[in-house]
Amino acid sequence: MNKFFGIILYIIGSLFILAFIGQLTKFLGAIVGLTKIFSSDVDSSQIGYLFGMLLYWILHFAVIYFAFKYGTKLFKKKQKQS
Repeated sequence: MNKFFGIILYIIGSLFILAFIGQLTKFLGAIVGLTKIFSSDVDSSQIGYLFGMLLYWILHFAVIYFAFKYGTKLFKKKQKQS
């Protein structure tokens, strides 16, 4: 059963990686937008939008990391024999 959940987590991580590849231009735009906060005049709504995008990408990478970390852990875990 642990191997099954490990495989499911691998699939979830892989789907999130594919989503990242599909949205690579938005990711780069978020990085450029973050530098705009410190270099030019932006209003408060744009700052909120940029920080929201930054939070989205942080959560996106956290899901990828934890899916592969715990997927590997569950996939390699040995069953207890009773």
